[in-house]
Amino acid sequence: MRDDLLKYPAIKDNQQLPASLIGIRVNVTSVIVQPCDNSSNSYLHNIETCLEYANKIINCLTTDAYFEPLLSPELTITLINCSIFYSKMASELLERANTSNDPKNKLWAIAGEQVKKGLGLLHFLNNFLIEHNINTEFTEQLNRYIEEYQILYQLSIIVLSF
Repeated sequence: MRDDLLKYPAIKDNQQLPASLIGIRVNVTSVIVQPCDNSSNSYLHNIETCLEYANKIINCLTTDAYFEPLLSPELTITLINCSIFYSKMASELLERANTSNDPKNKLWAIAGEQVKKGLGLLHFLNNFLIEHNINTEFTEQLNRYIEEYQILYQLSIIVLSF
């Protein structure tokens, strides 16, 4: 497992995931555990997998409150990990832009957009949890990531202004 990504808890015997989530949960947990080649394409694949799982979790949460205790941590972990993938992709793009001879390289702007997407996911998650009155053990981490991404996004705007 990569150090900065959140780990999914083991599903206990008495807990049942909805059938629509079982296969995609296997996919998303393998994305977290498997080594990544640190390319934009690899990060995009991981992001798509996480977003697909998050979408299915949200559908389950909004249609059946019974699954809330099991699925709210799953949603939180998935969207935080997805935002981390956006951040890692932004870092990779910034490295490529920095080694480029062109100071007006579009990679600088694209990297800023990736940070903005990660920050948007975190804000969405925070709002979703508040609106649905869902308590989670990850609130402190979520708020820390939001602060970090806001600073990173502001720094990317400053870099682009030069």
